[in-house]
Amino acid sequence: MTDLSSSPPNYDAKKRQRVSIACLPCRAKRMRCDGQQPVCGSCVKRGIDCEYQHGENKRRPPSKKYVESLQARISQLEAQLVALGSSGPLGPDIKDPHEDDPDNGSVDEEPDPLSELTGLVGRLNVIDDGQLHYFGSQSSYNLLKGPLHSATPQATPLRMQTQGISAAAQLGLLVTISAELQDHLLELYWRWQNPWNYIVHKGAFLASLRGENDGRYCSPLLLSSIFAIAARYSDRPELCSVPGDLSTAGSAFCEQAKVLLLYESEAPSVATVQAACLLALRIMSDGKEALGWLYCGNATRMAHNLGLHLDCAAWISSGQISEHEAEVRKVTWWGCFVVDKLFSLGLGRPSSIQKSGITCPKPSVNKDEEYAPNRKSSTRDVEDIVSKADVELRTSYATLPSYLRLSSSQKTPTLPHIYLFHIQYHAHLILLHRPLVQSDRPQRSKSSKTNMGNGNITEQIDESADDRHMATCRDSAAEIAKLLRLYKIHYTLRQVPIAAVHLCFSAAVIHLIDARPSSAHRAQAIRHLGTCVDALQDLKRPWCTWAERSLRAVQLLAREWYHCDDFSDLQKSSHLEQRDHLAAAEGEILIAPDELGANTVRCDPGHDGVDLLVPYGVNMAPTSSNEQVSNEMGDSADQLAFLFEFSAPEQETDVLIREWLSDSGYGLSGNAVDIQ
Repeated sequence: MTDLSSSPPNYDAKKRQRVSIACLPCRAKRMRCDGQQPVCGSCVKRGIDCEYQHGENKRRPPSKKYVESLQARISQLEAQLVALGSSGPLGPDIKDPHEDDPDNGSVDEEPDPLSELTGLVGRLNVIDDGQLHYFGSQSSYNLLKGPLHSATPQATPLRMQTQGISAAAQLGLLVTISAELQDHLLELYWRWQNPWNYIVHKGAFLASLRGENDGRYCSPLLLSSIFAIAARYSDRPELCSVPGDLSTAGSAFCEQAKVLLLYESEAPSVATVQAACLLALRIMSDGKEALGWLYCGNATRMAHNLGLHLDCAAWISSGQISEHEAEVRKVTWWGCFVVDKLFSLGLGRPSSIQKSGITCPKPSVNKDEEYAPNRKSSTRDVEDIVSKADVELRTSYATLPSYLRLSSSQKTPTLPHIYLFHIQYHAHLILLHRPLVQSDRPQRSKSSKTNMGNGNITEQIDESADDRHMATCRDSAAEIAKLLRLYKIHYTLRQVPIAAVHLCFSAAVIHLIDARPSSAHRAQAIRHLGTCVDALQDLKRPWCTWAERSLRAVQLLAREWYHCDDFSDLQKSSHLEQRDHLAAAEGEILIAPDELGANTVRCDPGHDGVDLLVPYGVNMAPTSSNEQVSNEMGDSADQLAFLFEFSAPEQETDVLIREWLSDSGYGLSGNAVDIQ
């Protein structure tokens, strides 16, 4: 009989089996683990809880099955690329028009179900409202190549339009205007807004307005949205909801459009997307950025729903839509794209559009249109991105077609939206380089301290830290100020799109940074800053809320950066006469009326009947050279006093302005420029 008690089990007698994953207690004690689950032998012996980590183990190479799975996926993707390469570019299901030709001798192959199920790209399809809709590759509707239902086109959108009008009437929000006022607002829209935010195809819109093409491109909602934004360019008193308050111009159209959009969103069309974009711009102009951001997102969602971001060449070939309709879709999509990007830039928020999924071609250059003629990264990574983008941006700018270039003479006016295009270009350069302005300075400060070692370290740093990023921002901000002066001379700033407010503010902040007492560029910066403040004052008339918010933001930044706590100290003599003299010294032109072109829209006359565009608060009295030197050496608070010659808006609090500045990429550190 065997004595079991004298022969304890020998766990090591068995050859240990290699396990892929040890339990956590064994790993912590660096003990061998047999891998038994739910409790391993070692934990049984020690009488402790056994736990396995089933997540990723980065210390070990991937398993053989995982590698095989990846290899299979790669093979599958390669096969799809080969198939796509033989049928056309990556995009919607585009059919070769010659495939159905009986003379080409080809035999149609049976469709591969697996290929249909694993397709990477979605498909446009017609559903019961007669509209093209987009279904992604994950959707079962993507497998259907024909219309889902047969229905009369525009039946559902028309029904929703009718319900929307009825609802607006019941709420007392229905607005009717005369044909003359309608023509007035449309003329303002085509002249000032649409060339900048090209969202509405003018030809298609006017044809629908006349009752052609089923009226699909001119809905009551789109008309209301156009009128709501065009009214901000008009001085007609009957457009104001509150008599005498131009900030309420078009508010009635805006409220009507909100109701109509609520109904029409149930069956959106191309015109619905256009209207939502315009309504987002109008609502944003009222200072309601949360609601404006929401409407902008609605527009992009509806655009994706209609598949506007995709090439619809296959549906042109099949006769589902015409080339003209495809062109309208292109204009609408890229207009919506630009509005989304402008909102992202202005608010410092992520875009809702991913460029990688866009296959829609750019709109055609139509010479009949009015615009034609006339993640966290290292500093080095960011530098590389900025450098590459800078080259691409400047290369594109240098190769602009003639009709997008500025006039060779400042006396000859350029089309207003062309001025704004060039201002936007320089603002893009500022936004591109501005995040790197501050990043260079700590390193340079250390170097300056080591080399100088005296009590004037701060001033020496300010004068020597003129890195290329700040230089680019400075030059572009100066160009914006000059272009704003030309715009005002030739057209005034009464009728300019709301985008100008953010562009002007971006330049003003750069000039304010350069206005520090130790800056070698201070005199020029103060002069250009005055131009930007003057422009923002003018922009208060059409875009009151955002212009006043920008002015208040400049005040806050000046007070925080330059310790201007007592506003009364800033209301002394501003000594800004030098700005005009410096402008002449730098060769900037101040144009008299008789030198302007015949078609120029002049601003209000200045001294002696001459239309001089002088920065806000400038005294035109001549000064001696001694006085000018004294002015240049004056107290910084005195020279920036013009920033506080206007009143801050009562409805805006400093907390709100600070939040907006933070969202826009600016910080208030209390004693220094802090650019995020």
